[in-house]
Amino acid sequence: MRHSRNYLIAIHVGAVVMAVVILLPFAWLIISSVSPATDLVSSHVHWWPAHPTLSRYEAIFTSSAGGGDNVAANFRLAMINSLIVASVTTAISLVVGALGGYAFARLRFRLRRTSLFAFLAVYMLPPIALVIPLYLALANLHLLDSKIGLVLTYCSIVTPFCLWTMSNYYLSLPQTSKTPLASTAAPDLAHSSGWSCRWHDQGCSRRPCSGSCWRGTSSSTR
Repeated sequence: MRHSRNYLIAIHVGAVVMAVVILLPFAWLIISSVSPATDLVSSHVHWWPAHPTLSRYEAIFTSSAGGGDNVAANFRLAMINSLIVASVTTAISLVVGALGGYAFARLRFRLRRTSLFAFLAVYMLPPIALVIPLYLALANLHLLDSKIGLVLTYCSIVTPFCLWTMSNYYLSLPQTSKTPLASTAAPDLAHSSGWSCRWHDQGCSRRPCSGSCWRGTSSSTR
């Protein structure tokens, strides 16, 4: 279906306007970071500073250890803590989500669907409803104001979502997707030992045959 020229122009203009609306706050942050303090507190808006400065960035990387009223050093410390907490949370959530999602999707055990929906229900709870329980739990464990406490808090929110997403991903894969590695490695083994393998969902059935027989059976099973 071919669209009219006016329709394509309207779509592209709308996309440009949306991009500007989304990117403008980030651009203003960058402009503010290189603007002198006098421009920031001025009653007139300065879209671009007359004398840009990188003193704030220099202070962040060259200041002494954080603490007290040193804003640049405290900012650097907060960024490092955020990077550590975010990295550990992501790693834990990915590992638990990948392994747990496979178990929920492929394995059959009691209360499988009930457990999965329980994780989803925890994820659907508003974070504000978990503030007091999480605070009390961290206080009892003496983990307040610590990186481990933040990691546990974020994992309790992110991990259920990873479990749900990865389980749905594994369910979308065909059941026989786990066999190609074995089926590609089997011809050499079968040719040398005189056995051939027919791969099914239930497993591998072996029968003796010659090397010439293997080519016919392997082509039929692929």
